[in-house]
Amino acid sequence: MIAFDLSVSVVTAQALALVAGKQLKKEKSIFFNKNLFLSFLWQACIYTPSGIAMYFGFTAWNSGYFFNPFPGPVNQPGDLAIIVCWADGALINLSFLGAFILAHKWIKENKEKAVFTFSGIVTVLLFLFWGLAYQRNFTTTSYSVFQQLPKEGIKFTWGGTSFWGSRVFWYIVLMFFIDYTPLGFLIYWFRRQSKRIA
Repeated sequence: MIAFDLSVSVVTAQALALVAGKQLKKEKSIFFNKNLFLSFLWQACIYTPSGIAMYFGFTAWNSGYFFNPFPGPVNQPGDLAIIVCWADGALINLSFLGAFILAHKWIKENKEKAVFTFSGIVTVLLFLFWGLAYQRNFTTTSYSVFQQLPKEGIKFTWGGTSFWGSRVFWYIVLMFFIDYTPLGFLIYWFRRQSKRIA
């Protein structure tokens, strides 16, 4: 989901900047520094490929929230899949870089509260989007199939066309461990480095 990927990229970038705050305060450049480089390596080499894999594997669901992305079988990605994969990768990488650089700027200005506020707003907006369009977000079909389903509002069901228990759900569980295990090590390493700074 584009909204999820963008939100996670922004919040994760700002969280990494906060954890490395003591180091970042000593950096001369907000554009070229070791913490940004290591953080972006995680984003570009681990998180972004996961997003692209999800989009290519589930194009009709991911790109077709409010329109029918292409005629034909749902499980047959076409030209739109290529465009969405490229756009998703570019957008989440740029949002990650922008969020980290902005957080670094605020940290250097002793405005850490601004980082928390900005990340909080992004998180609230994501949950609002999920809540307001819950049935579409958590129904793993193309939009044309979704239109034919009964409108049930927020209802948690397991299996069928529901996100919960679907192939998409299990892929996301797998991607969670692949993506966030190295992120946990990166956060731990940043914290250790920050503790060494008096």
